[in-house]
Amino acid sequence: MELDVIAICCDYYENDFETIACDYNIEFEDDIDEDEKKDIVRDYLNDNTFLVGETDNSFIYQAF
Repeated sequence: MELDVIAICCDYYENDFETIACDYNIEFEDDIDEDEKKDIVRDYLNDNTFLVGETDNSFIYQAF
């Protein structure tokens, strides 16, 4: 098996929750706070892709 580092790097993204919500058309209700929005994005990524982890400001996930 050959290691393809470029392919691995292209399969993963790191974005903030607002960018992910915009990219994947995740809509939020008007009356929820930022923590609830992050929870919605986290749940979406867990259900639809592989969530690797998160930092204070972003999520690291496998592209799909």
